[in-house]
Amino acid sequence: QPQGGSLGKSMILFLIIIGGLAAAFAYFGQEPAPGASGPKWKPGDKSQVEVTLVSSDIKDLACWSADEVNGRHCAFESPTKGWSKGDADDKKLLRPYTTTDRVQFLAAGLWSEPALTGKLPSARFAVKCTYTVEGKMKRPGIRWSSEGAWLDRTDDWYTGLLSDCKLITP
Repeated sequence: QPQGGSLGKSMILFLIIIGGLAAAFAYFGQEPAPGASGPKWKPGDKSQVEVTLVSSDIKDLACWSADEVNGRHCAFESPTKGWSKGDADDKKLLRPYTTTDRVQFLAAGLWSEPALTGKLPSARFAVKCTYTVEGKMKRPGIRWSSEGAWLDRTDDWYTGLLSDCKLITP
């Protein structure tokens, strides 16, 4: 008789261990929610960012939104209509960028920085800049190529100004 009770206890213990392991794997194996692991910037923050670029990005990168943040705006009000409420000064024109550690944001001012006004590398390169956060744009449309399709974002993107940029030599 002790054998039967022992088998039942062993089976219960076995199920508890397997259940605990399954719960641990499920908990620790979760991917973070999209955007959850990004920076927690707020307006006024200054951050050093390394932005990855190619020389054609000056004409390829664009966003669309009818909104302005701190007087800065996208090149387009809608996917088919260019910005009509002001000029296209680089210090006012938001473009999408990606850092070397894959953080994406909108910024103005990069292409008027002295480090980017001369001859640029023909291959992919990076610049280190100060990013001054000014706010967030609600769900902008993003385009990574002038010939490419608009990607409608479901998340909000930080907006701001890039300054004090330096070319990073490989």
